[in-house]
Amino acid sequence: MTRIPVKSITLMLVALTLSLAGAPAVQALAAGTSCGGVVLTPSDDQGNEITSPGYFEVSGAPGASVQLYALVGNIQSVTVKLSLVPVDATSGVYGGISYNLPKQPRKHVGAWVTLSSQGFRLPPQKARVVSIIVHIPSSAAPGQYVGGLTAYVPAPSGKSAIIVQLRRVVAIVVTVTGGPAFGRFTIGSIRPKHRPDAYYVVSHIHNTGTMLLKGQGHLWVWKSGRKKPVISAPITLDTTVPHTTVYYPVLLAKRPKPGSYSFKLTLTWDGGGAATRTGSFTIHK
Repeated sequence: MTRIPVKSITLMLVALTLSLAGAPAVQALAAGTSCGGVVLTPSDDQGNEITSPGYFEVSGAPGASVQLYALVGNIQSVTVKLSLVPVDATSGVYGGISYNLPKQPRKHVGAWVTLSSQGFRLPPQKARVVSIIVHIPSSAAPGQYVGGLTAYVPAPSGKSAIIVQLRRVVAIVVTVTGGPAFGRFTIGSIRPKHRPDAYYVVSHIHNTGTMLLKGQGHLWVWKSGRKKPVISAPITLDTTVPHTTVYYPVLLAKRPKPGSYSFKLTLTWDGGGAATRTGSFTIHK
């Protein structure tokens, strides 16, 4: 990756249109990296696919700018208008990375990305290389940040109450250098939550480190006066984004008995870290 001084950046659309019919590497992408007839993959400035690590990876100090390229293709049989939008990412319900919608506000990585073009028309079986600049704010604290580049064919507007919008998203992982890298989970509140189908015990687990992090643990819940737990469930956290919270639900019962309950949650993660939280809550009539 090449770093470009901020003052010298000149954004332009790379005027390179490729034929997918004669590009085996891009044809092979169609099954695995296309969605809604759109191909999106990291590439070099000539449209050659960059297969490793399979997403956009950036490393730099606060204030640095990094040049990237994306290959965007149309594998449909008709000319389409494509939209490209950078988005922020957060942690999913059980961990895992969840990408925001294109119209949601951008505050982190999505706001750091500038594209040479955010929309253009592509004939069938054609692709184009788009220039990407990732500018790391001078105020960014060291650590890992995640966003994504999403490509899609805008759904037609109409009177339908439900609009299905397929989109392809490729992660943008930014590592801001200049500080310690460490993983840490902090267990926040644990309380019952009534949902339409049943009651759940929801654990608020915060990634308070500077790195993408997975974890595992166990949750026990006891009804007051009973030795046998009403919940004894493993906790498995997929990759979480730093400075985000996972709201991890575990089924309690459809109609739990009112009264006092006690709980214990243990959690461990890569690097030997561990945390435990105990407490109680009340189910009211």
